[in-house]
Amino acid sequence: MPTPSPDWREQFIKYLIVAEVLSDRTEMERLIRRSKHFVLVDSKLMRKNAKEELLQKCISQEEG
Repeated sequence: MPTPSPDWREQFIKYLIVAEVLSDRTEMERLIRRSKHFVLVDSKLMRKNAKEELLQKCISQEEG
């Protein structure tokens, strides 16, 4: 039985809630840069579009 893959949203949620710092500097810079496109709404991860006019619900791979 394959092990479940970690939810890709977890790192963004942790960073947005507590600004968790990763030990790998390159990964941390990547997370900071990418997290600018995300926001939490009612504890759900949402992605902003380029003009920040539209929010898209982020789902897990299993939901997709």
